[in-house]
Amino acid sequence: MQAGNLGAPSSYLAAFSGIAVVSSDDEVVGTLMHVLAGARVDAVDGIVIDASVGGGGARFVDASDIEAFFERGVVLRLDRDSCARLRRPEAASAVIDAAGESDPAGLAAKLRRAWEVLSGDG
Repeated sequence: MQAGNLGAPSSYLAAFSGIAVVSSDDEVVGTLMHVLAGARVDAVDGIVIDASVGGGGARFVDASDIEAFFERGVVLRLDRDSCARLRRPEAASAVIDAAGESDPAGLAAKLRRAWEVLSGDG
């Protein structure tokens, strides 16, 4: 499925579970499970997808890796190989980036929130 088949541009507010998630190289890499939106601001923190790459299962996609929402899908800024390496939501995670800095862009908190949504605690 290519981005052109996803319908008109849309918003994360209209996105629903089960729509296609497409990589930057036009490969379907999964389906949308949940949109994680900021509690205090009208902005998306990321999405949780049911991945069909990298062993499958629930994976977290940070907002910075989302290109656009459409009526019937979400297009990512990541290619298929990068999507195969997406992190799984976790109950508690310690995140260190390549420069050795802890928790880049609040990723640990986002992964924890994704886990809470999936486990029914959020």
